[in-house]
Amino acid sequence: MFFKSLKNRLLLWFSTVLTIILIIFGFSFYYLLNKNINLTIKSDLYKHAVVIKNLLSNKKRLDRYIQDTKSKNLGIAVFKNKHFIIQNQSFTLHNKNKFLASKKDFFILDDEGDTLNALYILKFRHRGAIFIYKKDIDDKGEDVGDTLGALMPLLMIILMFAASRLIDKILNPIKEITGAIDDITITNFKTTIPQSSDEFKKLIDSYNDMIARLEEGVNTLDRFNSDVSHELKTPLTVISGETEFALRKNRSADEYKQSLSVIQYEASQIQNIVSNLLLLTKYNSDNITQSFQKCDLTDILTGVLKQYDKKITAKRLSLHVKALHPIVAMVNTTLITSIFSHLIDNAVKYSNFDTQINIWLYKEGAIHFIVQDEGIGIQKEQISKITDRFYRIDPSRNKDTKGFGLGLAIVKQAVALHHGTITITSKPQEGTSVHVTM
Repeated sequence: MFFKSLKNRLLLWFSTVLTIILIIFGFSFYYLLNKNINLTIKSDLYKHAVVIKNLLSNKKRLDRYIQDTKSKNLGIAVFKNKHFIIQNQSFTLHNKNKFLASKKDFFILDDEGDTLNALYILKFRHRGAIFIYKKDIDDKGEDVGDTLGALMPLLMIILMFAASRLIDKILNPIKEITGAIDDITITNFKTTIPQSSDEFKKLIDSYNDMIARLEEGVNTLDRFNSDVSHELKTPLTVISGETEFALRKNRSADEYKQSLSVIQYEASQIQNIVSNLLLLTKYNSDNITQSFQKCDLTDILTGVLKQYDKKITAKRLSLHVKALHPIVAMVNTTLITSIFSHLIDNAVKYSNFDTQINIWLYKEGAIHFIVQDEGIGIQKEQISKITDRFYRIDPSRNKDTKGFGLGLAIVKQAVALHHGTITITSKPQEGTSVHVTM
């Protein structure tokens, strides 16, 4: 459980690395310090040896020098002609011949406790040698080693405490994200994290973007549920009523046929409503570009127009295609077809008998699609509302126009997803013009 925490794992890693570094540093420092101390001792003993060598020819001065060094606890011995010709009382070294036979000239002896003994041998011609032996030298290296041994645990504790605070500060954005996530519910997407300028910026930005997308998705679902419950209530009530009427008692074949016809019509209405609502919720700004493909808009428009031949003929309408440029573009085929279909359907649906419909599809920088009719028109104050979902100009929603108030809402969203605009101009009883620019 302890190592499941990221902070604890980081502290363990840090303490391991820190321990290794401190041990390496301690041993290196102790080694270099001892080497430097030994070099200083050797240099000091060498100076004494050189002075004694220079005074060998002047016995009086040599005796005086040896006497002066007595207070320094310095042992002096001179080996010449296979014998020790000089040896003061402080020189208590045994096995002198062993050191004389060695190729080394400096030795640390009895390196134990807080003091040490050192020996330097200066050799000269005719197998002569000067021994400088110093006892009870203060072992500063040992003192420093003891100090380091005492300070390292304290330093370790201080650095671990500092590392713990630093890790807390580094992990604070993650804690904020965790806290924000805990506050998120299906009805609350308001918790966001303040912007950061460090390495967590991308994580925080991604989190805030995710919250925005989740909120948009939930709002879309809520709107979809509200729209479905709102629009399906009427056809479902009709279906329920017709079913209850048919089952209440035995009916004639014509009555059953009439009831089934009503049920079939209302069922098709439900199917159309659901299809349109699903189209509204299927695409958004995040996934629309993935559905784009190269399409011939002229072919799509021509195909849509053929579907309305019978309705146009039935209302004795004159259809004039004023402009039809060959246009190939990267678009969502389903949404482009829906734009053409809904706008043409509205023009046919709301046009008076024996009137004219004009259509333009051309490219001048942007792609332009215009549908103009001579129908019943729209009041000025209603133009801004007709692209809202389920908004219908006819408050009674009579069945003659067979609409759900979703067509222009779909067109508006489809145009926006293609980075376009839609402009509607209209005059009551004179007609309506819809201009789409993409």
